[in-house]
Amino acid sequence: MKMQEEILLSEKTKKSASLFNKACEVIPGGVTANIKYFDPHPLMMEKGKGSKLFDVDGNEYIDYLLCYGALILGHGHPQVFEAVTKQMMESGTTIFGTPHKMETTMAEKLVELYPGIEMVRYTNSGLEATLLAIRTAVAYTGKEKIAKFEGHYHGGYDQVLVSVNPDIDKAGEATIPKAVGESRGLPNYYLDNTVILPFNDLEATEKILKAHAHELAGVILEPIQGGFIPADQDFMTGLRKITEELDIVLIFDEVKTGFRISLGGAQKTYGIKPDITALGKVLGGGFPVGAIGGKKDIMMISSARGGRDILTAGA
Repeated sequence: MKMQEEILLSEKTKKSASLFNKACEVIPGGVTANIKYFDPHPLMMEKGKGSKLFDVDGNEYIDYLLCYGALILGHGHPQVFEAVTKQMMESGTTIFGTPHKMETTMAEKLVELYPGIEMVRYTNSGLEATLLAIRTAVAYTGKEKIAKFEGHYHGGYDQVLVSVNPDIDKAGEATIPKAVGESRGLPNYYLDNTVILPFNDLEATEKILKAHAHELAGVILEPIQGGFIPADQDFMTGLRKITEELDIVLIFDEVKTGFRISLGGAQKTYGIKPDITALGKVLGGGFPVGAIGGKKDIMMISSARGGRDILTAGA
């Protein structure tokens, strides 16, 4: 029976298999992100419409993933198409490289929707948003280390590619997690300067934060781990209180939760005001855009007045 199923699968997706083999000749492993790979080969998609995806073999699928939530309105939503087309026709370009009034319009909307956002700065992705959020926290506090929670993912760069899916034999005790690299090529600097916390364990988290308070610039977390494991309300309330007492910047990575849990993200639902919020492609209906927003005194450290570097102190 299993052999028959494999044969049927092979016949049903033979074009995907062929295109995957072709991709392997010019793309390492045949995929542009390892999460997209699965045995015996990934499916190659042809197009999307509404809630459906269609592969190159003509098979139809219900897309429950929707690009990890970035396409919350589905594929090719007519109102999104209409708005994007209208904007491009009126503006005559896809990008200016200069300030534009729509930047202010969007920033005003984010300030209106998100309790923790008073000012906004844009990025090209959610990954870049979390990166800029961390850099801003470090620049603001003058401290170099950050803390993240075991199992939380904030992007594929060195500083946070730690203890996302650690080997249980290397992860340490549940209440005192160890920093475990998620990839080859990570400099030891980031393992040494990233403090790992146990999610939803307020007592253990408080103990670790107090021990490292003098060197921690910020704590970053997904309010809902992976988009499906929610933080307890008491944990979130306690974490906000502790970080305020210890002068540690609290960063909400709302790349997965922004606009899904509520229009104001998880912070609106939990009633918590983080110091910095990171948002991703859902902000642009799937287009490559992201943003960070936060308290005015923290965000003003990135002001262009008085310096050339993005985080050079202003005059």
